[in-house]
Amino acid sequence: MEILLTLSYSFLFIWLIKRLHFFQIDGIPRLWLIAVFVLKVLSGVFFWYIYTYYYPVRSDADIYKYFDDSKIMFDALRQHPSDFFKMLLGFDGAPYLYEEYYSKMQLWSPRFKHVVNLENHTMIRVSVLFRLFSMGFYQVHNVFINALSFAGLVALYKAFVGYVNGKNKLLFIAVFLVPTVLFWGSGVIRESFILFAMGFTIYYWNKLIVEYRSVKNITGVIVFVLLLFAIKITLCVLIILGFIAWYLSLHKQRWPVAMNFVLLTFFGFFAVAALAKLTSHNYFNTYVTKQIDFINTSNGGLYLLNNNKMIYVPYNKREKLLEQVGDSIYKVRPGSDYYYYNMPNSADTNYVYNSADTLTYKLFSATVPAKSTIRIPLLTASPWSFIKNAPTAFINVFARPSVFESADPFTLIAAVENETVMLLLIIALMFVNRSAISLPVLWFCLFLVTGFYVMIGWVTPTLGAIVRYKAVVFPFLMIALVLLFDHKKKIKLR
Repeated sequence: MEILLTLSYSFLFIWLIKRLHFFQIDGIPRLWLIAVFVLKVLSGVFFWYIYTYYYPVRSDADIYKYFDDSKIMFDALRQHPSDFFKMLLGFDGAPYLYEEYYSKMQLWSPRFKHVVNLENHTMIRVSVLFRLFSMGFYQVHNVFINALSFAGLVALYKAFVGYVNGKNKLLFIAVFLVPTVLFWGSGVIRESFILFAMGFTIYYWNKLIVEYRSVKNITGVIVFVLLLFAIKITLCVLIILGFIAWYLSLHKQRWPVAMNFVLLTFFGFFAVAALAKLTSHNYFNTYVTKQIDFINTSNGGLYLLNNNKMIYVPYNKREKLLEQVGDSIYKVRPGSDYYYYNMPNSADTNYVYNSADTLTYKLFSATVPAKSTIRIPLLTASPWSFIKNAPTAFINVFARPSVFESADPFTLIAAVENETVMLLLIIALMFVNRSAISLPVLWFCLFLVTGFYVMIGWVTPTLGAIVRYKAVVFPFLMIALVLLFDHKKKIKLR
């Protein structure tokens, strides 16, 4: 039944690609678009296979976390419809909803105090909507998420095609066929949905400022900005700042275009610093905590839950600190040191020394140490710490992994891709299109890539996570290379 339903929905979306005007692109046959959509669905199946058989721990795979958590919410539709609609629409403040539903989910109740609930909640709700059509079959979710991410990439292509001066096919490859984007943008995970929301955000923005200011375009920008905000807040803020610089570049010609993006970078950073001083929330401290938690996760660990108390135990100390008393049930050994959070509002870290705890805890999740951990500079909650570590953060994300530090086939593929991008960058600079340097759209791409790479590099100590997180802005790096490359230029040999 799952195969039949999956094929049926796949053919439905192929039919829509053939029929809808949105998928009509000058110079690109519809057959190419259909082939890309099919390739994405197959990549999604491959993604599922990897995280089902190559990494067989279901509780560690995001593709199942959203899928399984959505089932808990969806099942309420039959038994308690009012609870279902409260949770789906965001009217979910009642304490009994946490006890009855959210406490059973992996991603609704955050393990870490820095986690922004909104992002995970959005993906769970998206999976719930998929369940209205999927009958609970995972591969149907695969088809739906790829239909969305594919549409987002088409929107991204259409937003930039007017700037590439006849390099349509190069742009097609840059947007649709880069391995990192094809793999990470085809799973039932957040990155795929980000491509959808981000693609249409930029598509409607470009129509708004280049073509005409219509209600449809204004509404499109607002809707997809809000959607992007609900799925990736930091990326949404970067895009909004980039839009402002883009707009200023079209109307203010007092200095080079790049200066608008530099000024907006400083404005955004110092605005965050000012808010940290003027409000009770220190955004720099939030990132420091996020870095610490990423480092703990890369080192591996166990999270255990008893009612509202979530404790963390390092993976390499699990046998020393814990005693297993049942199936996934543990007690803390007397005299142990550990820290814990109070759920669901994990605002503070509580440390316990020389424990006399007699409670029993249920295993919430267990993460083995990452194979591809790298050393990153430790941040402190001061603006200067972030500024001085920004170059290292950017280089770690842009240039790594390298072929010399590839511990598995997937890291090796990413490393070869990185080396290829560096080669393409050299070629683009050798055959540079000097007129492109004054294009606001080029600097928008570079601003987005640089800003997001630095944000990733500040906190992420594992190569696998770096490759995954940067996939959503990787198309912009490739688009920048296409814009820079003059395909009609020849090098004169002396």
